[in-house]
Amino acid sequence: MYPRNSVTGATGWLPGREAVFQFESDPASGWLVPSESKLYVRGTLGTKADASKIPAHSIRFAASPLFGMLDQARYSMNGTTVQSVSGDLDTHAQLQLRLSGNRESHDTNAMLGCDSLRQKMLHPERRVGSLAGIRVGHPLLDIHPGSATEVLENDVIPNDKHKILSDRMDDVHGNSEIELASPISLALTSWGVNKFVPGGSHDLRFTIGQEGVNMKKSIFTQRIEPCALGQSTVLSQEDATTQTVNIALPADKFLLAADADGTTGVVALNNSSAAKSVAFQAQATAGGKVAVDKIYLTKIADPADAQKLKGNRNLFDDDGYSYFGTSQADGTLTADNIASRKLSRTRLLARAAPPIEAYNDAATGELQFIPSEVFLMCVYALPVYGTVPRPLSTQMTFDNIHLIQETIGKVNGSLTKQLTIPVNTTRIVITFQDGAKTLTNNRELIGQYGGLGDRTANKNGSISSLQITLGGQSLPSPAYSLNFKTGQTIVPWADWQSFLKAGINSSIGSQDRSEWESDPAFAFRIMGERSSVAQNLSVKTSFLGTGTQSDDCVMNVFCIGTNVIEAVYDDDASFQPTSVSVQEVV
Repeated sequence: MYPRNSVTGATGWLPGREAVFQFESDPASGWLVPSESKLYVRGTLGTKADASKIPAHSIRFAASPLFGMLDQARYSMNGTTVQSVSGDLDTHAQLQLRLSGNRESHDTNAMLGCDSLRQKMLHPERRVGSLAGIRVGHPLLDIHPGSATEVLENDVIPNDKHKILSDRMDDVHGNSEIELASPISLALTSWGVNKFVPGGSHDLRFTIGQEGVNMKKSIFTQRIEPCALGQSTVLSQEDATTQTVNIALPADKFLLAADADGTTGVVALNNSSAAKSVAFQAQATAGGKVAVDKIYLTKIADPADAQKLKGNRNLFDDDGYSYFGTSQADGTLTADNIASRKLSRTRLLARAAPPIEAYNDAATGELQFIPSEVFLMCVYALPVYGTVPRPLSTQMTFDNIHLIQETIGKVNGSLTKQLTIPVNTTRIVITFQDGAKTLTNNRELIGQYGGLGDRTANKNGSISSLQITLGGQSLPSPAYSLNFKTGQTIVPWADWQSFLKAGINSSIGSQDRSEWESDPAFAFRIMGERSSVAQNLSVKTSFLGTGTQSDDCVMNVFCIGTNVIEAVYDDDASFQPTSVSVQEVV
């Protein structure tokens, strides 16, 4: 279904403009299946200065990037507004992703690749047979100039939100278009009903947001650390005094030194600054003769000059790294030397893919997304003629999410907020996030600030206590007492697991505790008396250390309640409803 108005191209995709979709469902055209229907956008991502290419390998999509581009969604059926959601649609979508459990499961639970909360960002995976097919600026050209073959294979599955952009950056044909499609139900939960809609006139509208072009809610960037490239080289020597290994190292490039276990002592050495050195151990050969060496990197004008690995110590220095002999009787080894000998004997040297710095849109250029096609991927079920009678009425229930966002800014100590919530609220989820709309702020982790705070070792601003009061009842009682610095979080995490319906015998939908600690959400079920309704919510919380440090710190209060759509069919000659109503279940 294409929109009734133009929303494509640089002149059509503008903040504040609506994309209006109007269509029908009936036995002739088919019965609408809203839960399987998606919003589709195809377009190019570049910068305002150069729209022809993706500017950096260090950018990836945020979860549900489509809804990060939009500020409002509204659905009407036969003239009756069923649901309207405004504000941060991406935050609505990301709560639903949180409710589906562990981040790493999102790529395999029938979600589309860009509708996941996976966090990994990796160096580009490439098998290069000829450098002629690699565009200028590709990291492989920088690492190994003149080479015909380089291999970088990551040990984990790449994050689709990152790879979809990274692959297109290296496309020799230029910036190929990107396709995105997200379930409409991530923004409008009324489209998540597990029923067919037999007949109706549907009006669906999306408003392009202020960040719909510059992508500041749809793109995230961070520094990707250096990693080993290709196979490692084991260094060895017969001579117990010196060893020289020539390593071609162009200016401003990197080497990586690592111990035998592959993780200890990993050091990236930058050839662009003053001379540096790092301790390095060569592999022992016959007779056990070996010396401890150091890698020396000296800034050079000619990239063709060799960098050298030189021995700079005596064989018998009693520093725990001499292996001339096998026991203390040989005169050099202590008991501690012998214990550490196996681990320290082998050392590897490998080329390294240099770090990829976070993208600076202020210095390099603001991003720009230009769509060339927008439509609804509506799914219809076509019943066999005459086998399904016209209903007298149909009822469809859905969980309506009402989001209250309170900017709390910098708070040192405790905070109490008084809020008015919808009358049909039965569940409440509270998160704390940095609400800044910048590429470097990971907005998809909607509770991150509550667990990590200011990201220092003291985690200033992380939650230390939390309690809500509604209808004279305080939950929990006593209040949650937490310390994200020392890891005292198991009680609210267990409550979150219960909220996700995870159990001892069922891990479906569960979330790892360590993952929850970096992005905590606090959940409450509201079960009051049938004869009374409470709408005055009090949230009392306190913060660790010196409190929140961001002016943009936001408290998200998601109020979840049940609504019912009812369509009545009184016209015997039509499958169009004569009336549509939406009611709250109190």
